[in-house]
Amino acid sequence: MFRAYVRDLGFEVAAGGRYDGLPGAFGEDLPAVGFSFSLDRLEQIVTPTLNVPDTESVAIHAEQGFDQALQLRRSGKAVKLCL
Repeated sequence: MFRAYVRDLGFEVAAGGRYDGLPGAFGEDLPAVGFSFSLDRLEQIVTPTLNVPDTESVAIHAEQGFDQALQLRRSGKAVKLCL
């Protein structure tokens, strides 16, 4: 097993190891390794260093959505369309 730490943080942000036999549970017995990151813990590292502007949410009717999204993007806004 291994664990990954960030200097002066005090807790692990990632961990992993060998998982031999796990693929066998899904039909094929193979050696395996894997790891995972803790997004919550990584956020604690990254968030204080980001200069994120205030967020504004707007709901737009589908027929007008693409045109309004294009206008907002041209004015420098970040736009996410949910279809």
